[in-house]
Amino acid sequence: MTRHFHVPTFLPLLAAIFSIGLKEFLYQYTIRVARRINSTALRADAWHHRSDAFSSIPAFLGILGARLGLPLLDPLAAILVAVFVIHVGLVIGQGVFSELVESAVDGPTLERIQTVAGSVDGVRHIHDLGTRMLGPSIIVDLHILVDGNISVQQGHEIADRVEHRLKKELPAINRVTVHVDPIGRLT
Repeated sequence: MTRHFHVPTFLPLLAAIFSIGLKEFLYQYTIRVARRINSTALRADAWHHRSDAFSSIPAFLGILGARLGLPLLDPLAAILVAVFVIHVGLVIGQGVFSELVESAVDGPTLERIQTVAGSVDGVRHIHDLGTRMLGPSIIVDLHILVDGNISVQQGHEIADRVEHRLKKELPAINRVTVHVDPIGRLT
């Protein structure tokens, strides 16, 4: 049994080169916008463009191989494309999944929250700091120790200043809950 392979023309090679260039351009543009507006959906779309660009490279090599009399390169290229598409799907899926479920903020962000909240006039100490990511937003819960001799109104004003300062210094913070404790009581 003999097999006859169709040798592609030069046009598919040009189409593959054009596709690689165009899709990489679209990736660069879309990823820039996604980072600027912090959009997971746009980031996924950008990676879709990049996966198209990368999957066109093995396609180009498969077409070139067929033109050079190496028809085995075409099915090998198809396998490479499939592996790459699966890999990109898993990476994007992991990123989207982590935004759908709550997760903790990173160490440097946690330290920044402690520093900013602790620098507010009237805050003597911070404890029971809890943070979580929900999508691109940070949610903060914390207790502050204040002078036990101040009024409830003054304690509330300090808590408001903590909330406003945190939101100003860390724009990703969406919600802050501050519990005020008088000095000498850690509950």
